[in-house]
Amino acid sequence: MTNEKPLAQSAYDDLAEPYADGIDKNAINADYDRPATLSLIPDVSGRVVLDAGCGAGTYTEWLIDHGAEVIAVDANRKMTQQTKRRVGTQANIIQGNLGGSLSLFEDSSVDLVVSSLALHYIQDWNQLFNGFNRILRQHGQLICSVHHPFSDFHEYDEAKNYFETEVVRQVWNDFGEPVRVPHYRRPLSEMIGPLLNTGFNLDRLLEPTPTERFEERSPELYNELSTRPMFLCLRAEKCE
Repeated sequence: MTNEKPLAQSAYDDLAEPYADGIDKNAINADYDRPATLSLIPDVSGRVVLDAGCGAGTYTEWLIDHGAEVIAVDANRKMTQQTKRRVGTQANIIQGNLGGSLSLFEDSSVDLVVSSLALHYIQDWNQLFNGFNRILRQHGQLICSVHHPFSDFHEYDEAKNYFETEVVRQVWNDFGEPVRVPHYRRPLSEMIGPLLNTGFNLDRLLEPTPTERFEERSPELYNELSTRPMFLCLRAEKCE
């Protein structure tokens, strides 16, 4: 499993506190990504759930509130501190790159992996998904949201070849001072292929649309995201 240096580490050092303070009011997170991703999550009561790339702890808190035993992992120390601020000792919170941190888990020890807008910071999904498959129990599920390949390719001047996995950079203006955040953009085949190659069945693919509350908060962007995708949500199940 890869121990590569986290791609967006310095960006999240700058973002951590304003991101945590604004995440519940930001329309893209609260009224676009979250409703779509949560719609894919089954009953988690009494189940062991890995929040992979927990960020400021929004999903960690939701999972706890719905009865899960949560292990939250994030590569950025400041972000794990924000998760601790949000949920205290109710979750096992680990600071570490996803690849290396998975070695801490025993085989078949987790019922569900949830990852919101984090996997596009990881270059090699085959290695990562092999790790998820190893730690998931029989019929365990992986639920994730990532940048949409169509949107990513057309949005960034740095994107030169759709069929390659490339680093692109996005300027975030929604959380205080502008911060340039890098991530990997990849074609759809390099999203679905690693799932199938590592022992998962794709159960659901969802392209989110903005909610009515999104329209109230950001009407111009609402109109834009009503006609083109920004994110992609996937649910996959570990094969028998």
